[in-house]
Amino acid sequence: MIKSWLSKLLPNDEYKEKNILYFLAESAVIFCMILIFVIILSITGIFNKNIPIEVFGLFSLWFFCVYIFLRYVFSGIEYTEIFTEADYKKEKNLLLKNNLLFLFLLIIGFTFFNGITSTFFEFVIDLVMPCIFIALIKYVMELISLRWSYKKNKRIE
Repeated sequence: MIKSWLSKLLPNDEYKEKNILYFLAESAVIFCMILIFVIILSITGIFNKNIPIEVFGLFSLWFFCVYIFLRYVFSGIEYTEIFTEADYKKEKNLLLKNNLLFLFLLIIGFTFFNGITSTFFEFVIDLVMPCIFIALIKYVMELISLRWSYKKNKRIE
């Protein structure tokens, strides 16, 4: 691949790099189609005037990022070295440990920036629950990626 500033953000593995570039290209095409649709709606005045056009632009940007992330997760290219059931279980346990550490650090970070609340109930609702939700989403996505990678590697082998 031609070396550019983008190549510094991509992984060194050629297969992963190629797939991520495909994901970026697919997402960019969909992003452009959504923006063209928004422009047409804006010109014709069909969409609801109560929702600013910036909301549609931000939605399309959000879609651009989420599409790439989901394509990467469901492609099964993240864990290329997982071939056996033992490796899969070992990596699954490692994911759980890493996510528990992530949850602990996230709670500490939230507490540091938001301060300690007056009651324990407020602390749980305002700080701990959002952290648990974020860590759970992260763990589920990594678990899905691990599972798809394991299935793909098993099929290739």
